[in-house]
Amino acid sequence: VFHGAGTFAWADGRRYEGQWSRGAMEGTGIFSWPNGNRYEGGYKQGKKEGGGTFTFSSGAKHEGQWVGGLRHGKAVVTSASGLQHDSVFSTGQE
Repeated sequence: VFHGAGTFAWADGRRYEGQWSRGAMEGTGIFSWPNGNRYEGGYKQGKKEGGGTFTFSSGAKHEGQWVGGLRHGKAVVTSASGLQHDSVFSTGQE
C-alpha cells in the first residue's frame, strides 16, 4: 500500500507523482496522461479536490476548484489561443 511521497506509472502511460495515503492519491500531486493532458493540484481519496490546474494537450487550461473529482466553484478558463474568461462550475458543469 502506497503511503507518503511517491510516483506510480501505469502500463497505459498514465503517471502520478505526489502524495499517497493508504494506497490512494491524497494531498498534492501531478497526474499526466499519454495524450499530453496534465493535472496539477489537490487530491482527496484518489479524486481531484481543492485547487488545481488541468492543462489539456491543446494548451487550453482550467484553473480552479474541484470537488469529488469534478470542476466545482470559481475558475479561470483559458483557450488554446490564450483567451481567458472567469467562470463558475457546479458539479462539473459550466
